[in-house]
Amino acid sequence: MKKFYLTLFVLTAAFTAGAQSLVDLPYVKDNEPRNVYTKAQSRETPVSRWINYGQTVYEAAAEKDFFRVYLFPDSTVQIEYSDGWGYTGKHSLGQVFDPTAPNILYSADGDVNITQWMPYTLDSIAIPYRYFRFQDNAPDTVRVQVFRADKITTQPDPGWSSGASYATVQYNTGTLTANNPDLELEFLINYNDTAAGSLRRFLTFPVGWNMEPDELAAVAVTYFPGNPYSFDDTIDVYLDEPPVNPINAFLVYEYRDRDKLVEPGFYNNELVATKSIRYNFNPDGWNGRYIPGTAWTAGFYHMDANFRITYDQDALAVGDIERPRLVLHPNPSSSLIHVQSETPSDFKIVNTLGQIVKNVRVENIHQAVAVDIADLPAGMYHLQSTE
Repeated sequence: MKKFYLTLFVLTAAFTAGAQSLVDLPYVKDNEPRNVYTKAQSRETPVSRWINYGQTVYEAAAEKDFFRVYLFPDSTVQIEYSDGWGYTGKHSLGQVFDPTAPNILYSADGDVNITQWMPYTLDSIAIPYRYFRFQDNAPDTVRVQVFRADKITTQPDPGWSSGASYATVQYNTGTLTANNPDLELEFLINYNDTAAGSLRRFLTFPVGWNMEPDELAAVAVTYFPGNPYSFDDTIDVYLDEPPVNPINAFLVYEYRDRDKLVEPGFYNNELVATKSIRYNFNPDGWNGRYIPGTAWTAGFYHMDANFRITYDQDALAVGDIERPRLVLHPNPSSSLIHVQSETPSDFKIVNTLGQIVKNVRVENIHQAVAVDIADLPAGMYHLQSTE
């Protein structure tokens, strides 16, 4: 496998955190996302903001949709789809978080928010939801899992006609959730978590992770009913006629971008465990992992999930700051690498003999340049500035 390393530039460091379960978190189940902070976010002159990639894309897209998603761990109960009744098909939903994607790099007034060269803190996550309760035998359970970059697999060039990249995490059909999350929380929900009228509520909880520049995170949400259900029960609560045998319903939301905004090398995509993943009979090779929202021909999907981050706009990345700073991924690679620089720059790919094997020109600092390395012999190479 070919390997590429950055010479005299930023080399992003990664570390592994063991799985943990926090019990006494000051989470909030309320009608708006709250600012849930931790001590980990303390920096000089920090900037804090919520990022919702799906909402950002939805507001910019011409062709788009917004969906309710009924989560349920078993495909024996029914909901009403646009083309009629059918069995529940989505058992878990999530979202990958890549804060430095070009589409969310700038605020409405054009100021840079966060770049690939800024470390940041993932302070908290807020998930909009609605909960309807018809049964009162026991509380129901919502399980939330959060992942760091080492649990996330990226695919910058899957060969799709759209040109989209994607990221995903493993899925375990035994537990009906993902494997080895870095943070796992369970929330019992009851009457107090229902919302009147059309009002949505937000499940907000702190994370408090110090993140390296350009580091990914991901979140997944799964619902487990604590009350009985039977074959052909219905959970759709938006019907003109009430369901025959109504059971408790937990809804999250997703955006669909039918314009298919493509950002090669960036990974803000949805994660979904469909019926075929849940029962391990997917015909397209997705068994054992969530399907990314970029895998659908009807559009690109994004979960309605809010990530609150804190960063220092004046922070400098570790490295030689007098040279152009860049991001290279994936590393190692065997087919394509993507190169993005903070300034328009020329680079060269050099083998271990010091021979220049390719030249790379970065013109647009907001767009990664794809470099085909499939024709190079396997080995170690260096990416160097020509300046």
